[in-house]
Amino acid sequence: MSLFENDEYRWRETYFVMLKSGSRPTGEAVQSILKRLNRRYDLGTPLTNDSGQLQSMYLYSPDDNAAMDISYIEGDEVTEQIDEMIDDIKSSASNDV
Repeated sequence: MSLFENDEYRWRETYFVMLKSGSRPTGEAVQSILKRLNRRYDLGTPLTNDSGQLQSMYLYSPDDNAAMDISYIEGDEVTEQIDEMIDDIKSSASNDV
């Protein structure tokens, strides 16, 4: 599941974390770290590749009325995501005027 499919959440910010491909974490490691940060987080089961490396997962923080989508992308997909975000920001900025 992705938060992008849930109308109750509205995109606010995007952060990029750049990793060398050899440093890509496992889904289990990311889930474990996030659980230790705050036990109140509701964590989705990580989707992983055949090697157990993180593909995507989500984090809900109901008490904070916040959520976070975590996805791993690489190659041309990075450029496509950047282009989409630029279009979204431009559209959002023109709608706010």
